[in-house]
Amino acid sequence: MIILANRTWGGYRNTEEFAKHFGLKDEWDEIDFDARDNPEYVEFYQTHNRGDIGFCYVPNDATDWDIMDYDGKEWVIYVLNGKLNYSYPE
Repeated sequence: MIILANRTWGGYRNTEEFAKHFGLKDEWDEIDFDARDNPEYVEFYQTHNRGDIGFCYVPNDATDWDIMDYDGKEWVIYVLNGKLNYSYPE
């Protein structure tokens, strides 16, 4: 599974192209954490300019995941086989 995450300091920001395509107010209109693995959003960023958005790779058999951040820079923490693991955006 791929989860979208911000790769830089300052907070999550979509590209203008993404905002227009999905009917958001502007690029700062953040998508919900729970929607960051939405296949449509991921596919869009795989085929268009991603700006500051990166991909965090999480195994499909992970039992839980959450997005963590520090000053806007994000990464994903997930549980696999009862152990915590991390995925940093590429």
